[in-house]
Amino acid sequence: MFSLSNAGVRELQTENLSPPTDRASLRTFLSAFLKRCGIQYQGSEQPIAKFEALCIAEASARGYLGGDDAILRRSIGVGAAIGATGYAHLRDEGVKIYIALYTGFMTYLDDVFVSYIDAIREFVPRFVARRPQQRKELDDFAALLLEMPRFHNAVACNIILTSTLDYVSSLLIQYDVLGVPVPKSATEYPVFFRRLSGIGNGYAAFIFPASLPVHSWIFAFPDIAYCVCTLNDMLSFYKEDLAGEVEDTLIWLTARNRNISVYESLCAIANETMDTHNRALRALTPFQDAYDAYRNFASGYHGFHVESKRYKLQDLGL
Repeated sequence: MFSLSNAGVRELQTENLSPPTDRASLRTFLSAFLKRCGIQYQGSEQPIAKFEALCIAEASARGYLGGDDAILRRSIGVGAAIGATGYAHLRDEGVKIYIALYTGFMTYLDDVFVSYIDAIREFVPRFVARRPQQRKELDDFAALLLEMPRFHNAVACNIILTSTLDYVSSLLIQYDVLGVPVPKSATEYPVFFRRLSGIGNGYAAFIFPASLPVHSWIFAFPDIAYCVCTLNDMLSFYKEDLAGEVEDTLIWLTARNRNISVYESLCAIANETMDTHNRALRALTPFQDAYDAYRNFASGYHGFHVESKRYKLQDLGL
């Protein structure tokens, strides 16, 4: 994984980027963005296909797969990709497999929520009351969430769980407001919704091994959680633009809210992300292990988007 010395934080380029003008200039823009953040993916140390096989085997052993499981099986492949790249720095293989299975379920929910909205609306009440869910996949997911204390300390567990429930809320909101225009006066809504839907707090908490003291990462945590969401926005923009998935993304919501072009919105969020990322690095500087964990995650998170075909970054040579 790419490593940057603490002194290198002060050397990162921080001048603002200029917005791309069209899809053709997007590659140059994103390359400059990654360079100025000091993010460079150099390949996965663990073969992703091998790790995915481990995750599929674990899912099968747990009884997650069987019958019409194509969507969940594919979703676990997405989880394996992020486990082998973004969380490659974690030494505990069990933790990485847990993150992969967790991500598999979250990706699955994203793919099917419209079809199963009634079951998803009941997920939190049933989870809190320890009642059976309306679908087996949701029962399996609820049981997986209860295993979290095996791998993380109390603070991280609480953050991951609340972030997960926030994500479920985002699916319900997305369904309930479908077709309703966001008022321009609702200036805080785009970031509010993105923080719910991006699971930034959860995936940021996964970055730090349980052995690290909370004080070594918690002060940088809000900035890291924001970057988890917006780095994804930067690196999934091309895929979403191609597919016309524009209704609920931060970039398009911000563009409509501010009455600017989507490329100007992309640029504004990129510049804010650079500032936020560098601020997080400065806060982590006194704590080498936490600093390295975040730096390695950031480069691996770029790798996740490169390795996952769903983001189509191969088209841009990124």
